[in-house]
Amino acid sequence: MKGVSVLIPTYNRPKLLRRALLSVLRQTTLPDEVIILDDNPKSTDNYEAVKDLIEQYCWLIRYEKNERNLGVVESYLKLLKLAKYEYVKFLADDDWLHPEALEKMKGVLDKFREVALVSSRRIPVNEDEECLLGVKAAEPLCEEDQILDGKEIIKKSFVDLRNYVGEFSTFMFRKSLLDINPFHFCGLRFRANADWILWSYLLTKGKLFYFSQPLSFFTVHSRQDQANLDVQLAGLRERVELILNEQIHRMLNVSLTLREIAQAVEKLILEVKLLVSRGSGKEEESLIRSFLERYSEKLCSNRSSKRLCGRPSFSVIVVTYNSSSTIEKLLSSLKSSLMQNDEVIIIDNNSQDETFALVKRFIEREKLKNFRILKMEKNFGYAKAVNEGVKVSRNDYLVFVNPDTVLPDSWTEIVYENLKDDKVGAVGALSNFVLSPQHLVRFSNFSWILKGKEIVKYINLVNEHLNNLYGKDSEEKKLLVGFFLATKREVFEKVGGFDEELFLGMDDLDYSLKVRKIGLKLLLPKNLFVYHEGHVSFKKNRESEKHKKLTENIFAEKLIKKYGFGNVPTPEELWGEEDTLYFDAFVPIGSKYKFMFRFSDKKVDFQQVAKEIARRPKVGIVTVSYYSSNDLELMAESLKKMSYQEFEWYIVDHSENEEEVKNLRKVLSTLPSEKVFLFTRENKGYAAGVNFGVEKALENNCEYIWILNPDVVVEEDTLLELLKTLLFTDVPVVTCKIRDLVEKDKLQYDGFKVSYTPFPDYLHRIRKVRFLSGANIFATAEVLKTVKFDERYFLYFEDNDFMEKLLKRGIVPLYTPYTSVYHKNKKKSFLTSPLEVYYFFRNHIFYSIRSGSLPAFEKAINDVLAFYKNSFTQKRRIKALVAAIYDGVFGFLGKRDSLSHVPSSKKRVELLREYLEIRKVSKVLALEKGRDYLLTRPRDVEVFSKYLNDAFLLVAYSGERVYR
Repeated sequence: MKGVSVLIPTYNRPKLLRRALLSVLRQTTLPDEVIILDDNPKSTDNYEAVKDLIEQYCWLIRYEKNERNLGVVESYLKLLKLAKYEYVKFLADDDWLHPEALEKMKGVLDKFREVALVSSRRIPVNEDEECLLGVKAAEPLCEEDQILDGKEIIKKSFVDLRNYVGEFSTFMFRKSLLDINPFHFCGLRFRANADWILWSYLLTKGKLFYFSQPLSFFTVHSRQDQANLDVQLAGLRERVELILNEQIHRMLNVSLTLREIAQAVEKLILEVKLLVSRGSGKEEESLIRSFLERYSEKLCSNRSSKRLCGRPSFSVIVVTYNSSSTIEKLLSSLKSSLMQNDEVIIIDNNSQDETFALVKRFIEREKLKNFRILKMEKNFGYAKAVNEGVKVSRNDYLVFVNPDTVLPDSWTEIVYENLKDDKVGAVGALSNFVLSPQHLVRFSNFSWILKGKEIVKYINLVNEHLNNLYGKDSEEKKLLVGFFLATKREVFEKVGGFDEELFLGMDDLDYSLKVRKIGLKLLLPKNLFVYHEGHVSFKKNRESEKHKKLTENIFAEKLIKKYGFGNVPTPEELWGEEDTLYFDAFVPIGSKYKFMFRFSDKKVDFQQVAKEIARRPKVGIVTVSYYSSNDLELMAESLKKMSYQEFEWYIVDHSENEEEVKNLRKVLSTLPSEKVFLFTRENKGYAAGVNFGVEKALENNCEYIWILNPDVVVEEDTLLELLKTLLFTDVPVVTCKIRDLVEKDKLQYDGFKVSYTPFPDYLHRIRKVRFLSGANIFATAEVLKTVKFDERYFLYFEDNDFMEKLLKRGIVPLYTPYTSVYHKNKKKSFLTSPLEVYYFFRNHIFYSIRSGSLPAFEKAINDVLAFYKNSFTQKRRIKALVAAIYDGVFGFLGKRDSLSHVPSSKKRVELLREYLEIRKVSKVLALEKGRDYLLTRPRDVEVFSKYLNDAFLLVAYSGERVYR
């Protein structure tokens, strides 16, 4: 019968049910029937909520109540049977419709016979009916109203793993075309994705009309069916079937290539990862195992049994040293992947464990005529062992493999396809234990669900997946890590083989440089994954680590000989990717190597630098003090002990307190008066104090400026070392380690990380910084004449802003680990003062907004939320936080004399009512009301959450102007 049936299943949501029903009754064109099916036989709450509407529209509304609880699936099926009319529109009780939804959708079905169903963009909302922006489901399928090919939409949805058409509430369809049960399809039960099955099946019989205008609103809340973890797990299992089940594909007349399946699998793994992070573990692990087995079966059924015929033979060379725990797994993988004409040569570096005997037994047991092992009389190191292996090998294709690896069956074909090109000098592989440019995580999401040794079991699956995903695609690299390295004999001989002076390590860095020098490429196939356990011998033998460090120094000497001291390109330049900030695989030990690298375009004249240091140029130390006389006493003592005494100290006091000034004068009297300049001035903030102190130092012709916090202690050589670092690198801004004053063996800053919770020190070298710490900055006078601290910040984040200005001028500051300052431990005192809380979070929010980085702003908001939770009992602190959010978002900077807020004459309940009403209309206006209310009741968690969410939405998605 022609007409529209609106079907509303409901269960225990009377308020939401009424909203849904009202949205139907307010349609520009009413439906021909509305059927409400109540699945709670014990309660009358749902009926009472809509009783007046049922009585008013008795001719239209039919209210059915199940005699027993049927559940979601049976309720939907029952509603379908009850529907009298051809056009069916489901409406979940927690969703609602745009007033024109039924008229528009019915009009399309009336007009276009070829259209099987009509859908539209939908808007996700929360329980307060506020739009949830940034939800992928809200993204439109297309930007204009149009008729779309149904089969193309089905395929696109499977490949992208996205329900593009929408939930049951989103679309209207022709009932006569539905001759399947979408909840039980192809012998499988569907619940979370039954809507997907339903519209996909209907689109095999007709086209889709899509409205770009939102015609439905779906509510996202914790009590809905889809929020249940079990339902989500079931939903993932269902999506596995959508991707891999060929019967479903046939029924829906869709054909997916192996590449398209691989693309869908990548997206599915991310969903699995997200769910695993929320669940308890057992069910999720079962899901992962089940998925991997299904995917393996799928690929096995499509796997070609052909091996590449006619390829040249390979010589695989494995160097072992105490490798008994891993070598047999490698040999097994080689046995299954090589042909008779290939050979495996194991060079044992005089192992002290069972390695040699174990390998011999394996070769004899498996009767492997093309495998052999040679034992060295002593441990000659990796490079010499490889060279010996090459000497006794017979084939032109050489492959060097670590003993703690496992290779996939298809590796020889992939290596040959890449290495046969005359322009290619070496080929590597992806792995699970390797430097980041070759790590699996950059190429596939499989690394998120397969951890440690369990990946060995699925190594062929991972490789087939990569092959389907990337085909024969590869990347050209500056470095191929040596755990797996394939090359040609002619190339190996042309570059002189491996350098035998490099006893352990650095051979891959050296070989990569030599291959590139003769104009050949280093290729990384994206479809080759090799399992690598990683430095097993290092774990067992500290002597190996010692050899490795010694080898790094030998390699450093070779680079110096090649390029000249101070002119060696940085490791980042030699082997790093474009985005590599620090290449940590090469860190020569010892101060003699600290200035070996070139950081400037200009060649540094070391003799001239030595003369400049001997000239003893004057350094101005600038320190801003705020009741810091006690700290400055320690600092003054350390300054007196410095080896470099050509400095003047400019202390800018912001205490505005005579007693404090007296204390300062007493502390500073221990230094020669001509070295110390004390200025007392109005407190205009740390940035203003630094600028003032720098200006005074420049007036006195200081050639270098050292900005130091008052609560630091310096080492004897710190100033001289910073000056040397600046001059020998020709970089005009430098800094150094900041150690903890209490836990002196730990760091607070290392150029990459800053934390008041000290972290372990480690071996590193001079490098470019990720950001600066305002506690310790050394720069030329020329830089600080033009680059100032932004005084609007007052306190905190002015150093981030300063760094940004430097980068815009092409200056990337350097960090040296060869000296330190010691900073007061603030682990317990940081952010205990309400003013500190205010300035820190205000500026954190403001700076993240100004940077234009949404992830940075998201981090700021998350930091605010974490602090609110952790400081919930501290009322004054969280009031400061409330004020900081508002001022940070709107850019109200500068000094805040007081955090006291003039209370509104309105009552608290009135403020709350105004806030909740206005926030639906304007986030800009609402944020002020929210602030006013929370300053009276900061511990209202629910309102604070709304307030913070409003701030986020206002900045991240709103078109309203933020800064006034």
